[in-house]
Amino acid sequence: MEEVTTTPAAIAETQQPTFTDEQIATMTQWAQEDGWLPDESALIAEQEAKQVPDAFGGLIDPREYEFPIPPASLEPIDLAEQQAIRSAMAASGIPRELGNEMAKRWNTALMKPQDEAALQVGMKEAEAQLRQTYGIDADEILRLARNEAARIAKRVPSVKAMLEQTQLGNDVWLAATLANIARAKLGK
Repeated sequence: MEEVTTTPAAIAETQQPTFTDEQIATMTQWAQEDGWLPDESALIAEQEAKQVPDAFGGLIDPREYEFPIPPASLEPIDLAEQQAIRSAMAASGIPRELGNEMAKRWNTALMKPQDEAALQVGMKEAEAQLRQTYGIDADEILRLARNEAARIAKRVPSVKAMLEQTQLGNDVWLAATLANIARAKLGK
């Protein structure tokens, strides 16, 4: 009777490589074209990233933001876009924990209806919740949040579409958080 070995090392020794070098080169090229692999300059820029102050006096390194993989039915943001968003968040003074929560809320917003009617209903509900929670300060919170979002969108224009075309733009927590960041940067 022949002895059968099923350890991973033994199996690996008996199998041929899954892909040829040519196939790997082609797949790498496709991944770069689709934005899944950053170009060399992006890798160098990310390696040279330095800590910057956040709005509340801490330090943030743009590489510390985590963008969770969205559910299988959704396409993740490509790596170059993620790097741009990380840099814009750090430049805006958004602490790591808040930035990570924003990324989670982005995934959640993508799971909600995106048609115009749903967005309008979401906007009215968010405004009502802001007014109920913050009273006369609601208009100031909205103004500060919009200004802060506009600053981020100057660095990463796609952020504007993210906010306008998904329920993320109707997220009360996000509005209040952006307003708090703006206030902290103004020293209020």
